[in-house]
Amino acid sequence: MIFSQILHILYDKDILEEDAILRWADEKKDAEESDKVFVKQSEELIQVRFNTLILLFNELVTYAITLHLPCLDVNCLCWLSRVPSCFSHK
Repeated sequence: MIFSQILHILYDKDILEEDAILRWADEKKDAEESDKVFVKQSEELIQVRFNTLILLFNELVTYAITLHLPCLDVNCLCWLSRVPSCFSHK
């Protein structure tokens, strides 16, 4: 379980971004069980990060609806990649 602790520290110190962790986990989803050892050790951290992203996305959509912003399309996903183009719509 030391790997999970190291992963968490690297994330907390902004050395690893949540997107990189989630992509890594996604890349391993169809791998052999022996290749998933570290992902399984880190499942709790991965699930928390994923749930946080879903909550933030839901808040963004609610905010956009409230302000009648025309970004309720594919561009709303831009925040996931840290590109603030959703807020540049007028």
